[in-house]
Amino acid sequence: MNSEYLSQIQQQLNSLIQESDLSSYLAPLFKENIKPTTTIIGRIADDEPLFQTEIALGYNNYLSLIKGLAAAGVLLSASRLIFAVRSDTPALIQTLHFQTRATRIEVIPIEPNYPLDDKSLLADLRSSSPALLSHVERQHTRIFPAQTLIDLATVIEGRTPLRRVLTVAGDLREPKVIKAPVGTPIDELVSACGGCPSSGWVPYYNGILQGHATLPSAPIDYDCNGIIILPPFHPRVIEDTTPIPDEIRRLLSACTHCQTCSMGCPVHLNDSTPAPSQVIQHLSFQNLSSLLVTPSPSTIDPSLHQIAACQSCRLCSLRCPSQLKPDRIIAWIKENHSSTPIQPSMLSTPYNMLEYPRARTSWLSNRLGINTYSVPAPSIIHSIMPEVLRLSTQVPFPCSPVVTPGDRVKYGDLLALPLQPDQGTPLRSPVPGIILAFDPEDGLEIRPI
Repeated sequence: MNSEYLSQIQQQLNSLIQESDLSSYLAPLFKENIKPTTTIIGRIADDEPLFQTEIALGYNNYLSLIKGLAAAGVLLSASRLIFAVRSDTPALIQTLHFQTRATRIEVIPIEPNYPLDDKSLLADLRSSSPALLSHVERQHTRIFPAQTLIDLATVIEGRTPLRRVLTVAGDLREPKVIKAPVGTPIDELVSACGGCPSSGWVPYYNGILQGHATLPSAPIDYDCNGIIILPPFHPRVIEDTTPIPDEIRRLLSACTHCQTCSMGCPVHLNDSTPAPSQVIQHLSFQNLSSLLVTPSPSTIDPSLHQIAACQSCRLCSLRCPSQLKPDRIIAWIKENHSSTPIQPSMLSTPYNMLEYPRARTSWLSNRLGINTYSVPAPSIIHSIMPEVLRLSTQVPFPCSPVVTPGDRVKYGDLLALPLQPDQGTPLRSPVPGIILAFDPEDGLEIRPI
C-alpha cells in the first residue's frame, strides 16, 4: 500500500471518528503523534474472575474485532497486528486463526493471569515466546481491549454503539453474558438472571477487584464490562464497610513486614514507585491521630505521593498472609493526601518486564471466596429489554436534555448534549420509547415501546 493511498484512508477513518458521538473517547486513542507505533495488540481476555465479556465478544463478534484491529493498524500505521487470546479458550483461538488466515493478523495465546494492564500483558507475551517482541517493538506497542475495537468498527460503519455486552455473575441462579441498552438498571439484569437467592444483595460495578459497590437501581453505562452480585455477608462487602481508622490500626498491629505485598506489586516492580510495605512502614512512624483527623499532604512523606501510580489491582491485599488490606490504606492516602499525582519515574527501559509473581484467575476466585459461583457460558449472548431505562445526564460529563417528559423518541434520537462540546458524548436513545421523567440528579427515564 503506497503512502498516498494510506494517507487517504487514514483521513477517511479519522473523519468518521471525529463525526461520531464517541469522538471524545476514540479520537485521543488514535493520534499517531502520541508516540510511534509498530505493533498493535487486540486483547481478548478478561482478568476479573467470573467475567466472560471479552471472550463472548470474541465468539460472537469476531468479524467486528478483526475490522476494528485492522482499522487501528491503518490509523496508527502499525506494521504488526496481534490478537492476544486467553489460552483456556481453544475453540476461540481456532476460530480466530481460521478467520484471519488470509490476513497478516497473528493470534497468540496468553495465560489466564491477573492483572492484564499493558505491561503485564506484554510480560505474558514475552514469557510465552521470548523472541515474540523485540526490545524496540515493546516500547512502541499499543494495546486495545476487545470492546474498544468493537466500538471502532461500529463507528467506521457509521453507527453509534448504544448497547453494551457485559457479564452478570456471582450469587445468581443463572449467570449470563447479556447485551443490554445503556441505562438498564442493575436490578433488571439480576431479574434476567433468575434473581439472587440472598436478600439485601450488593452489586459490584465492573467486578470485585477493580470495581466498586453500587446500588441495585444504578444503571449501566458505556464503561460497564460486568456486574458481580454478592450476598450481604460476603467478606468483600464486610470489608468495604470497615472504617479506615480500624483498618489502619489492624494493619499496624498485625503486619509482620514479610514484604509479600511488595514482591507481588506490578507497579512497584516495573517502576520505581514506593512498595506497599514502604507505605506501611511509613505509617508506623506517623502520629496516627493527626493522620486520621486532619488529612493533609504535609502529613505524608513527599516520596509517597508517587503511590498515585497505584493501579488498584488489590494484589497486595490478596497475597497478604495475615489477610490485611493495604490496598484500602493506599487508596485512602491517594484520595486524602496526594494533592498532586506524580508520574512514576520509569527505569531505563519503559517496558522492562521484570519478572514478578502472576496471579492466576482460578487462584483469585478461591482467594476472593467466589469459587462456588458458576461462570456464564461465553458462547451465547442474551439480549434483554428492560421495562424502564435510566440514562444519567451527569456521568461521565454533565449533559443538558433536549427532550421533555411525554416526548416520543426513536432509536438513536438525540436526548441530551454535553454542556461543554469538547468534553463528553451526546446522549442518544438506545431504544424507541417515551420519555417518562427527567431529574438533574437521576437523569432521564425512558419506557421502551
